[in-house]
Amino acid sequence: MSAKKTADKAKTDKQKPVTEDIMEQAKGMLAFNPMMGPQVEQFWKMQENVLQDAEAFSRGWFERRHEAAQSALDATREVAGNGATEPTSAQRAVTDWNRHSLERMTEDFQEWMKFCTKCAGHLSKAELQAGEQEMEEVKKATAAAEKSKHSTPV
Repeated sequence: MSAKKTADKAKTDKQKPVTEDIMEQAKGMLAFNPMMGPQVEQFWKMQENVLQDAEAFSRGWFERRHEAAQSALDATREVAGNGATEPTSAQRAVTDWNRHSLERMTEDFQEWMKFCTKCAGHLSKAELQAGEQEMEEVKKATAAAEKSKHSTPV
């Protein structure tokens, strides 16, 4: 075997146990533990809710960007068409575009704050529900332990 192949094999042999060790550690951490189940389940439920809210926020944001582009195009046409002959018309077109832009920016900010608040609510709800489920699991485990403690002959 060449020196390179020997070095590659030695490297692979060294990596394999590390990879296996990492996998064994992960199995230990992720093994079904009555206390972990509710946390994991609530995390993924929360993730789905946040993704739905992010999609709704993004959809609104893109709609406002499309409106902005169209209103900018309309204002440009107004200024180009009437700017030379009617300066007040051009000024009004730019002023209207600015006003609507500020309205869209305000709506962006309001929607962003609403989105952040909803996400925080999803997180709080998930934590609360996971805690309640964990307490139920503890009660069941405690009841089972008490039952087996009293049913075992001495």
